[in-house]
Amino acid sequence: MGKYYLNDDVDQPYILFAKNAINSFMANYIYPILINNVPSDSLSKDLAFNVVKVELFNDEAKNTISFGKSAQIVASVKYKSKSINADKKIYDNDIAELYSLRAKKKDPNSAIMIFVSIHGQWYGMYDFTYNRKIAFEKYKTSKSFINSALSNYGNSQFTPLYDDVYAAFELLAETTSLILPKSIIKAHHKDIQKSFKSFCTLNKLQYYEDYEIISQIRDASRYGRKSPHDMEKNALKHLSSLLSFSTFMEKYLGYKVITPEKSDNLNIDELKT
Repeated sequence: MGKYYLNDDVDQPYILFAKNAINSFMANYIYPILINNVPSDSLSKDLAFNVVKVELFNDEAKNTISFGKSAQIVASVKYKSKSINADKKIYDNDIAELYSLRAKKKDPNSAIMIFVSIHGQWYGMYDFTYNRKIAFEKYKTSKSFINSALSNYGNSQFTPLYDDVYAAFELLAETTSLILPKSIIKAHHKDIQKSFKSFCTLNKLQYYEDYEIISQIRDASRYGRKSPHDMEKNALKHLSSLLSFSTFMEKYLGYKVITPEKSDNLNIDELKT
């Protein structure tokens, strides 16, 4: 997820880049769609919106854009005054800090972008994880292979251990082919490898190298070939790598916005300008 705050130093290059990128996106993408979908006789009135939600799917025909109340966005904010309560009309000048943005409703398989205008400036949040629900089903299936691998390790059954470790790694690797833009729902082995390698490179992870070694050991054991890697000596290391990767993907797929405890939830469509 990406975001920036009201109190960030606007002279920082990444803040300026974010602001320019959001304004450019609004001008080149959001406003033209709005203009094309709002009757010209009501355009001046209906252009007074302060929130946009964009949901993106692998099938671009399913992409949706929502404005104003239909976007159903909640912001975590800090008010300038402690006396502000839910019964009072909230104006953007009442907001001291914006911590996070989230959608009340979101398709679990869509990526999302949210834009909110406060103090005359657009702020943005994005989460480009696609197919989260589908990927999580793959993750849950991998857990059965992990449990079997742990059992085989306890019984010193190394050939079935590596079969299980490889199968679990392959399923977890497949989740990476699902969650990236232009993802492949039914990917072939080579597509999974390519996607997994890109995912690890992007996130600076070492799991792809471990996956390659595990694949070599598993193939050598299954087909009676000699492996340059010691099966028994490295079993715990590779099992630990699998458990670490599984934990990483669980957190990645179950991502939640973390906000300060002392913050207030504000329905953005109730915000007055």
